[in-house]
Amino acid sequence: MRKRLLVLIVIAAAFAVATAQSDTPQPIQPGDMFVDFIDNTQFEVFYDLKATAGELIIFELVATNDDTELTSPEMVLYDAENNVVADTLRSFGFRGATLAVIMPQTGGYQLIVTRDDGRMGEDQGEYRLQMIQPVELVTDAAVDGTVQNNSLINYYTTKQDGPFSVEYSFAEGDLRPLFNAYRVSENGLALVATLEGSELASGAIGLAPTVQETYVFTVGDSPFAYNAADDIETADYQLSLTIPE
Repeated sequence: MRKRLLVLIVIAAAFAVATAQSDTPQPIQPGDMFVDFIDNTQFEVFYDLKATAGELIIFELVATNDDTELTSPEMVLYDAENNVVADTLRSFGFRGATLAVIMPQTGGYQLIVTRDDGRMGEDQGEYRLQMIQPVELVTDAAVDGTVQNNSLINYYTTKQDGPFSVEYSFAEGDLRPLFNAYRVSENGLALVATLEGSELASGAIGLAPTVQETYVFTVGDSPFAYNAADDIETADYQLSLTIPE
């Protein structure tokens, strides 16, 4: 009788897990954005993707509502053999998480969006997930961009093993964006430099890695910006990569 009771408990637990997560993985590719939710009936949401070895993929996960209880969303990326490739479980994030991965092999992967402590967690709320393949910066080819307040961030990348610089030039608009430089580190983005200012017209971030590193540059509204009137503000800008001879 005791053995049968234990079997029933195991079956009930398996059923509870099965019903408390997304049953059908959603396909996701660079440029896609999904809005979904985490709660006590859906504490894991699955996404299927394909990638090529060596390419940089960024997953940006943020809570969408100011009054949400989703304070600690998490992501875990698995390969086709169900091995963990990367996760955000050891990084600190409030109301969001960023996963930056140089894909180890060509093939299929699965991304799981969840919450701190998974099934045992208490976070609930709506989230926005975006899969990003940053624009590659190259010499002798400036990149034009436009950014808007309360909108998505623009991502760029370059891989360098010696001194280089990326110049930011403001063109026109009401918004004065924040220009950040990150190094891809331990499945995340480590901030290494930033430029911002209400009168910033141009500026360059110069870096000098001693070994080959992958860097990410972002242009977007400051997370501390406040717009009482909720007016739409935009800015046009240009980025250019320079490598000293």
